[in-house]
Amino acid sequence: MSRRREALVVVLLLLVHAALAITSLSVKSATFDEPAHIAGGLLFWERGDFRQFAASGMLPQRLMAMPLLGLDIAIPPADDPAWERGGLWTMTARITHNPDNPYDAMLIRARLTTVLMSLCFAVGVFALARRLGGQSAGLVALFLYAFSPTVLAHARLATSDLLAAGCLFLVVGATWHLCHRITLGRIALVGVAIGAVLTAKMSGLLALPMLAILVGIRLLRAVDLPVALPRIRRRLRGPASRALGLSLAFAAAGVIAWLAIYALYDFRFSARPGISGGFAPTWDEMLGEPAERPMTYQIVGMARDARLLPEAYLWGLLYTLDTAGTRNAFLDGKSSMTGWRSFFPKTVLYKTPLPLMGLVLLALLAWPLGSNRWRWRVMPWVVLLGVYWSSVLLSQLNIGHRHILVTYPVLFLIAAGIGRWFDGAKTPARPGMPPTRTLKVASISLLALFASESFRVAPHYLAYFNQLVGGPSHGWRHLVDSSLDWGQDVPALEAHIAAVHEERPGYPVHVAYFGTEPLHRYRLPVSWAYTFMRTRPPMQLPPRLRPGRYAVSVTLLQSLYLGQRLLGPWDDDDEANYRQLRDVMEPVYRATDTATYREALATRPIEQWEPIFAEWERHRMAKLAHYLRRTEPITQLGWSINVYELSSTELAEALGTSAPSDSDADSVPSSTGADGNAAGAGGS
Repeated sequence: MSRRREALVVVLLLLVHAALAITSLSVKSATFDEPAHIAGGLLFWERGDFRQFAASGMLPQRLMAMPLLGLDIAIPPADDPAWERGGLWTMTARITHNPDNPYDAMLIRARLTTVLMSLCFAVGVFALARRLGGQSAGLVALFLYAFSPTVLAHARLATSDLLAAGCLFLVVGATWHLCHRITLGRIALVGVAIGAVLTAKMSGLLALPMLAILVGIRLLRAVDLPVALPRIRRRLRGPASRALGLSLAFAAAGVIAWLAIYALYDFRFSARPGISGGFAPTWDEMLGEPAERPMTYQIVGMARDARLLPEAYLWGLLYTLDTAGTRNAFLDGKSSMTGWRSFFPKTVLYKTPLPLMGLVLLALLAWPLGSNRWRWRVMPWVVLLGVYWSSVLLSQLNIGHRHILVTYPVLFLIAAGIGRWFDGAKTPARPGMPPTRTLKVASISLLALFASESFRVAPHYLAYFNQLVGGPSHGWRHLVDSSLDWGQDVPALEAHIAAVHEERPGYPVHVAYFGTEPLHRYRLPVSWAYTFMRTRPPMQLPPRLRPGRYAVSVTLLQSLYLGQRLLGPWDDDDEANYRQLRDVMEPVYRATDTATYREALATRPIEQWEPIFAEWERHRMAKLAHYLRRTEPITQLGWSINVYELSSTELAEALGTSAPSDSDADSVPSSTGADGNAAGAGGS
């Protein structure tokens, strides 16, 4: 194929990738972390406040907020008390929930920035595969990248995951190039790449052992190291001279990386202009007593005292270390606070298209595995996978398939080996190996099936599961949270409720939503709305549940974030606590007027009722979820929200109560401030 035709194919694949990503983002609501990334980036630019979302990467937030700087966005003024008392989600809500702010434009612009990053990443994958295996290998890798459901799931989200994977890919490749020829440009590239990967996400620290291993491997090879610097042209021949040369080169790159990191933080140590601290939790709360601090905590504390890196970066690193040990996790119907060694291997098994697995196996027949030269060229990607997977297998942070996103570009490079047959390369004769023509047909078939997998799941790429678990409709039984349900399907929920009410006006619809999207932006006339962020006004009585339609985010369906006491299957202790709370709540629900309502509340101090209401909501949600998990949904919205129909008898069975009358209604007067009927989706 001529270079001109190759360029046209590349452009076409890039346009297809962009189109698939953009059409998906246009019909999806914000995922859980996106509002915080957007708000954090704006606060970085507009207020110089680096405290918000400090643990999730300065670089991606800066980049995603850049297109928003021209919009008229109201940000809390500097004298607003929220700056001192508000944490991340408070400030995020003040910006993204403000009806005067152009939220849709903010979200779309930030997401389009990620689409642009993805296109750059795609070009990098193409160029590398082409260098490894030729023209067809490059096009195969680009094809796989363009149609990958996993890549498309994150290529249109305003989060740090895709950029972090791209930066890790960049720093490994740049490091290997510098190990083979020292030039000013390569030193600068490695320095910038290190700065980028460290500020893209805290997991970017894994690049440092990768870099050290690659340098060590290079030093073991007794081959001259060319140096082409201004006024210096020589070849380093001995082991000592090569070690000294690489040490000086990487030291220079380290200085560039250090400057790049400080540049992103406005060359300032303090998290706010002229003010250090102000984090929640505080430094002292996370560091604890000096005698009890782990070594890693002591190192971060010393780096802060010496001001080696910006305060917000070091606080984000410490926060990541402090919270990574125990996190809610779900896998194959089981819940845990410490995760499983099998979590990430199973996510790959469940969420990788089977045609890609087939292509990887076929490609192993095509690559010249016996060639020392070929093995040397793929060494950086072997090191990348080895170090990264060693880390994730030991990690207890089992919250999402996105944390191994960098695995997929490497799989694309491996699978690109099938392109060698299309370039006319001869593969070594191996016993039992099929004819080249057969391998070509098999490869084309698998590529077509791979693309069809993407079209089959579009635009719900985050919900992709392969046939091993029964496809997307059964995914919720195996993985939830950011592997499937990240709060992205509120538009589908809105359309479903509209269709229900068009057919049956006033029919009760109940919603349990996992996400941070401000639901008041949508037309959701519901009888009850339970949200993860729980914005119910203080002292508002949680409404009774009615027979009708129930739309439940599958993360809440698995009771993953209803409190540590409710984590996992419903047990006897949960049932006992639920019954106790139900007995406390019944007199309040039976109140028929203001006087009897106040009389019911007078049975205990008024300040105790708000915690009781909150605990009742969580237990009732967990009890309902326990019943629904054993029931088949009538439909699924984007495969992340299961919809059920419950009659009076079924609801009574679910909640362990007598069947309610269809006319039974909460009648507590709204003047009490505890109206039992939610006026809309804003209440829970």
